[in-house]
Amino acid sequence: MRSRAIGMIFQLPSLLPHLDALDNVRLPLYFAGRSDDPAAARALLRAAGLEGREAAFGHELSAGQERRVAVARALIVGAPIVLADEPTGDLDPDAEAAIMKMLTEANGRGATIIMTTHNPALRSRAGRSLTMKDGRLSED
Repeated sequence: MRSRAIGMIFQLPSLLPHLDALDNVRLPLYFAGRSDDPAAARALLRAAGLEGREAAFGHELSAGQERRVAVARALIVGAPIVLADEPTGDLDPDAEAAIMKMLTEANGRGATIIMTTHNPALRSRAGRSLTMKDGRLSED
């Protein structure tokens, strides 16, 4: 169910080292039982600012590039829920804007985005913001 219903963006990208960027993005389609769609994977990598890096392996990418591949991987299936743990952490402003645009577009297509962030500017863009302090909800 997770492969079809939930897209996961982990704080650490966790790319599979033996797969290039394009194949890392395409992999969730296999687990979801969906047809392979290399064009959609390329489009997501392009939206993430990684055009021309499709054949790069994780060790050939910067940490920020790996994170952007992970975001594309989480969005490829079009899951109705996306869990995003600090999806823009350690990204430069241009890459952050590209990722937030991708997440906003997914939300516009009906996906619920549940994102953790320490960035108040990103939090202010949310339709609803919850604040946790010491493991408890402190603000809604």
